[in-house]
Amino acid sequence: MKGVPRHLRNPRRWYNADGIEQPPATIANSKANGARGLLVFCECGHSGAMSFAGLPDDFPVPDVALRLVCSACKRKDRISTRPDFTGVHTGAGPKLRSVE
Repeated sequence: MKGVPRHLRNPRRWYNADGIEQPPATIANSKANGARGLLVFCECGHSGAMSFAGLPDDFPVPDVALRLVCSACKRKDRISTRPDFTGVHTGAGPKLRSVE
């Protein structure tokens, strides 16, 4: 399978080393992995958080940014979104026990 040339790639998607587009995280996937909502970042430096309320479960997380406008700079083409895993990963690692 041949990948997508760099100049034709969607900037809101991730591509592997062969240029094959990888499926983005969805709202449902983010919820299942413990995300509390979404973190929203604008290139102007403004950021915030939002809940999953009103978003369809099959909606890709990066595409939520296409529906938003920055309240500071009023631009919509400079926004990115990520799942909010704040407090989910404590860094303690898995608890292991020996099996005899």
